Amino acid sequence: MDALNASLNASVRHTYAYARAAVATCWWKHGNSAAGSDNGYGWLRMTAVNSNRLGKAELRVFAQCGSGSTPRESALFLAGASPEEMMENKYVRSVGMVPYDWLG
Repeated sequence: MDALNASLNASVRHTYAYARAAVATCWWKHGNSAAGSDNGYGWLRMTAVNSNRLGKAELRVFAQCGSGSTPRESALFLAGASPEEMMENKYVRSVGMVPYDWLG
């Protein structure tokens, strides 16, 4: 509690088609604690999604490797995304005092 969690995050996304009716997307994400942060940590995350349009099948593969003292809001959760990622989702984040339309 009462600790500064400043982080630097970067990601790369690549989408490609293979076979006749299949599409794949691969995301590589990296997070690291920033200068001035009270926690020293880093992680590398890979997510791959393969979709087959003929059978409507979708396969998702997820892997993350991390080190250091990761704060709770940046940690990997078994049931879903971290609280930082949940704030970016318009369906699950809470509404604040400022209306969303005012944010631009």
